[in-house]
Amino acid sequence: MHSSIAFAETYAPERTEQRGATNDAAVLIVADHPDTTMMKVADDLSVAMRDERSGFRVVPVAGDGAEGNVRDVILLRNMDVAITDLTTLERMRRSKDLSQNLALELAHLVTLFPDKLQILANTGVKSIRDLAGRRVAVGQRESGTAGHAAAIFGALGIGVLPVALPPADAAEALLRGDVDAIVCFCLNAPGIYQRLMFNVDLHLLAIPFEGALQSDYLPAELGHEDFPAFIGKGENVETVAVTLALVTYNWPKSNPRYGRVEAFTKRFFASLPQLQSAPRHRGWRSVQAAATLPGWPRFPAAAEWRPEPKPVASEEMLYAFNQFLNRWTSETANVETPDQQKLFEEFLEWRRSDR
Repeated sequence: MHSSIAFAETYAPERTEQRGATNDAAVLIVADHPDTTMMKVADDLSVAMRDERSGFRVVPVAGDGAEGNVRDVILLRNMDVAITDLTTLERMRRSKDLSQNLALELAHLVTLFPDKLQILANTGVKSIRDLAGRRVAVGQRESGTAGHAAAIFGALGIGVLPVALPPADAAEALLRGDVDAIVCFCLNAPGIYQRLMFNVDLHLLAIPFEGALQSDYLPAELGHEDFPAFIGKGENVETVAVTLALVTYNWPKSNPRYGRVEAFTKRFFASLPQLQSAPRHRGWRSVQAAATLPGWPRFPAAAEWRPEPKPVASEEMLYAFNQFLNRWTSETANVETPDQQKLFEEFLEWRRSDR
């Protein structure tokens, strides 16, 4: 016992310093369950943004999805960034259940890309309206998926019997016949898709883009390239989508927490080219980093970011090369065109003598 205490006392200062450095370099981001698009986004960020020299890293946290993540980034200690979606943000702002003025507490970092909703049902359910009165797994209580399921079924006037289950449990319940359908953003996850893809008694239901859905959601389609096990070649299934976004608490610049999110923001923009390359999620390629979100404040470090300007030297070089080409063609109209390498060497020589 005494030796353990002595050891702890000996290394306490060193450990304190290590803990401080490690925590200062780590940013926590809350996403969703492992089998979701949000967790794929968080994983992409953790890989692309890691910096071995400074020790900076992003630590993904499995959360409850869009709605729960907003609560966590506001209320949970040490949660720095949240992945949510714009439809959920607007719904939470209107409801005022969490905050009387959510737009004052949250700051927008960056808008990401659309995430398509899926409803997978047994073949006894021919259309989404056949789910009336049936058991449907809609995600955990107060999760983003549960909120979307309630909004969609409500807008279409379909009264289902909601069952609160996370994605992996919902998939198993569907296979056992305990529920008639599942609502999720989870079929892009290899684990769940592979678990369900060989069951011929399952199919994807179309979600008609009508009524109140048109104001809160985006129209989308699922195709054969998305889920070849459930959609034939040349076929599409109508659905809706939400746009993912990164948000944070609206820290004042004087707060140390602001500096953590500022470091994340700068590292994010620097890592965007890597995020937009394979094998990262293909949605990254459509991200417009400078896009603002009307009605929501932009985190200052994100608002101040500007893309790298093109090097002036390149523009000067292009202008000079065009000048050289004009002079070369006028002076050698009847001379056979040299190869590219020789022409470039002549250009460099001309540029040196012209200065």
